[in-house]
Order: sequence, then C-alpha cells, then structure tokens
Amino acid sequence: MRDPRAVAPLVGLLEDAEPQVRRQAAWALGWMHDPRAAVPLIAVLKDRDAAVRAQAAGALRWVHDERAVASLIEVLADENDRVRQNAVLTLGQMRTPLAVGPLVELLGDESSSCRSHAAVALGQIGDVRAVGALIGVLADEEDAVWKAAVRALPRLGEAAVPDLVAAMARPEPRVSSRASAALAAIGPPAAEPLIALLRSDRAEVRKQAVLTLGQIGDARAAPALISALGDEDPDIGRHAALALGTLQDPRAVEPLIRVLETGGPDARENAARALAKTGAPAVESLVGCLLGGVPAVRERAAWALGAVRDARAVGALLRALDDDNGRVRAAAASALGYANERRVLDALVAASEDEEAGVRTQAAASLGWLRNREAAIPLIHLLTDDDATVRGMAAGALGQIGDELALEPLVAALEDENPEVRKYAAGALGRLRDLRAALPLSERLRDDDESVREAARWALARIRERELGIDDECPDCARQGREIPRTGR
Repeated sequence: MRDPRAVAPLVGLLEDAEPQVRRQAAWALGWMHDPRAAVPLIAVLKDRDAAVRAQAAGALRWVHDERAVASLIEVLADENDRVRQNAVLTLGQMRTPLAVGPLVELLGDESSSCRSHAAVALGQIGDVRAVGALIGVLADEEDAVWKAAVRALPRLGEAAVPDLVAAMARPEPRVSSRASAALAAIGPPAAEPLIALLRSDRAEVRKQAVLTLGQIGDARAAPALISALGDEDPDIGRHAALALGTLQDPRAVEPLIRVLETGGPDARENAARALAKTGAPAVESLVGCLLGGVPAVRERAAWALGAVRDARAVGALLRALDDDNGRVRAAAASALGYANERRVLDALVAASEDEEAGVRTQAAASLGWLRNREAAIPLIHLLTDDDATVRGMAAGALGQIGDELALEPLVAALEDENPEVRKYAAGALGRLRDLRAALPLSERLRDDDESVREAARWALARIRERELGIDDECPDCARQGREIPRTGR
C-alpha cells in the first residue's frame, strides 16, 4: 500500500545517522512512485555511503523525474561500480537523449557490468548517435557486453544497418558474426544491403550474408540465394540451400532439385531439407526424383516427402518400398508414418519382414506412428528379431499403439541382452500402465544399465498414477526414451 502521508517521514529518514536506514528509506521512496521524492533522492546521490548512493540511483528509476538527469549523469563517474550501474539503468529507463554521450563513454568502463548496462541503456534510448560506439563493443571480450550490444543495435532501427553491414564485412570473424546476429534481428530492412554483399569477392563475407538472409527470410533474397547455390565455394552453396528452405519460395524448387540430383552428399542433404521446408510446391518434383535417379537421390527424396506429408506422395512412396536399394526402402518406410491408410498399413507390415534390418526398423517405427492395433502382432514378432535396433524400435512402437496383447511379449523383452531393448520395453510397459507389469519392472530397478533403471522407475510411476486415477502424460517421456526412437525421421 502506497500511502502519500509516508513521503515526508521517509524523506526525514534520508538524513539518519545509520546508512542502512538511509538506504531503506531511499528504496521505500522509490517504491512510492511519488514525484515529491525526486529532489530528496537527487540529494542522496551525494551520500557518503556507496550503498545509499546506489539505492538512490535505482530508486529514481521509479520516480522518473527529468530533474534527476543531470545528477545521474554526474554519478556515472562515481568510483563505485554498483552506483554507476544503477545510474545507467535509470537513465536507460528514462530514455533521455541527454545521456547518450556519457553512456557512450561508459562503454569503455573498466567494469564489464557497467559496459553491458550502458549498452542496454543505449538500446533503450534508441538514439542513432550510439550506433558506431555499440558496433565497437561487438569486439568486447566479455560475453555479457557484446551480447548486450547485439540486443541494443536492432532497437536503433534501420539507421544501424549500413554500419552493421560494414562491420559484417570486416575480417574479424567475431565481429562479423555478431554484426550478422544484429542484422538478423533488424530483419527485412537489412535484406537489400545483405543481398549486395553476395557479390563480395571474399567467400567468408558471402557466407555470412547467406546465413543472415536465411535468418531474415525475406522473399527478395530468393533470386540471389538461388544464384548462390552455384557459388565457387561449395560451403556457401550448402548454406544457400538451407536459406532457401527458410524462404519457402516456389521459385527455388527446380534449382534445389538440380542440387539434389547433382550435388555432393552434404549439398544433397541440405537441398532435401530445403525442399521439405518448401512443402507442397516441391512434391511433384520430389516424386520425380524418387522414381528415378541414383539411389542417394531417391533416398533423400523419400525423406523429404515424408517431412512434407502430402497425400500426393503416398503412391510413389509405396512403390519405393520395392526399390532395389535398401536405404531407399528404409527411407520410404520412414516417410509413410504420416499416412494413415489401409494400403499403407498393409505395405508397412510387409516391409517389417524385409531382408534389410534398416527397413524393418523404419517399418516398425512408422507402424507405431500410425497407432493402429492391427499392427500389434507383426510388431510382437519383431521383438524376437536378430537385430537389436529392430527389437528396440518394435518395443517403442508397441508402447505407442497401447494394445494389451503386447503385455507379455514386452515383459519378456525386459530380459533382452541389449540394454536399449530393455529400456524401450520398460517405457512401453509404462505406456500400457498395466498393474501386471509392476513386478517385472521392479526387478529392472536393479538393472546394470542406468537408462533401463530410469525407464523402469518412470514406468512404475505411470502404473501408480493410473491406480490413483491420474491420466496426465509425462512431458519428458521422449527425452528418456519412452517414445518410439525417431531414427530416420
């Protein structure tokens, strides 16, 4: 409760002999938010005790009286770090242009905390006169200081762009990357100057421009980024592909398809990711890649189509389950986990018997994602597969489906020789929440593997929750391995 009658007594306490009393009185006067406290608090900025001066400087932030500006600026030269910091914070919140020059000088203070607070305050004030000084702070050795400058510069708006672009083109990698972060935060106003940097004769500058344009996501950059796909530096081309994915521009589909078809492994990977982000406009071209081309292209096309999740791709992905290359079949099996259709279920059940363990693994995962109880028996069969990864994936999938037919097979899987299988079996039993699994799960509390013990503890907790009528799902179950492992997805 702020009682105006308390102001006069509190002002009197500012002259108390005890510094602690004066400090508490200064705090209380600030909390009152009463303009009558401004002049007494300004006077206390000259108190002989540094803690009292610091409290007064901070309290003036709440009073917000322009009469305090000159005195607060004087306090920026105080010998005590805390006093200077509080004065900086107050001047920043008051947003007074009169403080810009003194705050710029404070960017060179010996105290890193004062430097970082000064950068924050200059950002709050938003005066373009601070641009050059804040850019200079990007080279500061202290993380808190340069990070404060990176956050402050975007608040100065478009006026900061030319100097930031120039800083990004400097040869110091630290300054360049930090200027890039500030430009990305400014956003579209920085796009055109960054596009111009793609013509730089220095590869590191072009790369940084590509990365920043990707973060900004301005459609105006699409033609320049498409051209950058063919940059003489392959690293730039790879980053350009990812940037185009962020733009999700249909104009980039065919150029990205060419990279997918002709690029190296890393370039293909990034092109596939970009095409997946582009979404529906890329489906027909990706289907064409899936049905033709070399195995590596077909594999990445299948992965991208799975990420797009478009019904038009289902037929091609089903045909890819018969591909002569195991990695392509595995990618197609993984991709079909989104398509809850009868023909997909039947095809994935058949794929769960593929000669390649990788295909069986992905078929098991997708059957789990479909959550169709008809997949329970094929998945139970996979619990005895020769490959441990297949067995673990099958256990996780059975947990997703939640059919009680899996109870006894999953209990048996708790004895598997592979700890990953035991872990996923325990997690799956936790999702079934059947009291009959409590005893075998309790025995896993003495398992040699910590991840198995942790999964068993979680599963037993889930069973107890069901007994108590608690149905909330554990938000952390994926991290602990109690969901289907996301191999290949």
